[in-house]
Amino acid sequence: MLFRSLELEPADPPGARAVPPMETGLSFRGVRFAYHEGRPVLDGVDLDIHRGESLAIVGPSGEGKTTLLLVLLGILDADAGEVRLDGLDARETTRASWRAQFAWVTQEPLLFGDTVLANVTLSEEAPDRARAERCLEMAGATPLLRALDGGLDHALAEGGKGLSGGERQRLCIARALYRDAPVLVFDEATSSLDGPSERAIAETLERLMGERTVVVVSHRLSTVQRADRVVVIESGRVVEAGAPAQLWETPGRFRALFADAPPTVRTP
Repeated sequence: MLFRSLELEPADPPGARAVPPMETGLSFRGVRFAYHEGRPVLDGVDLDIHRGESLAIVGPSGEGKTTLLLVLLGILDADAGEVRLDGLDARETTRASWRAQFAWVTQEPLLFGDTVLANVTLSEEAPDRARAERCLEMAGATPLLRALDGGLDHALAEGGKGLSGGERQRLCIARALYRDAPVLVFDEATSSLDGPSERAIAETLERLMGERTVVVVSHRLSTVQRADRVVVIESGRVVEAGAPAQLWETPGRFRALFADAPPTVRTP
């Protein structure tokens, strides 16, 4: 599964050192990346992510948002430019210590055939049951846990079959929280859900955005408006950045992206 793949590290660069948990923030400077030569997906990205802030990344489909996250997570290496954490270049760090900075929730919930506890703790040798329960509570999954025969010891079917999309995603959010990483990253975590489930998970994300360092890619205006800051990505570049209310009051790309949002949610 994808979370396991983050633990399968290629060789570290010579002289790499372990980076401690983030204290101040991350930065991109002139970051470029292309899957195919001559066709950049990221084309000179400059971006700062400060500890404790929530940052929403928005933009049209296919403009580089997910690729930006993959470079941030250390899954893809930038072709040019620098990605730094507390001033330390990613190329100077061990991959394991860099990736330990992040907990990632993807669009599709990823669960395997094992207990709830094993899914939340990724089969940790000595899982902390109390901590797992706290993380499930923070993810809004306590009612689900109470409904499952055996609670934490309930055996899930492969892929979480039998659970709703929202329930599966809540378990994945609890897993991300259990990692206790400095930065939570959500890539369209509500996009595959139905309306009620999307709203419920969005409310969970919005609550976390007030408590943790969060980077979220989202198409949902209410979630984006909850962020401290928004960046708009188009053609692999940051074309707008600022507080959501400020960008909404300024005719530009952010406002154009959400022009069709219901009036009840689009006014900050």
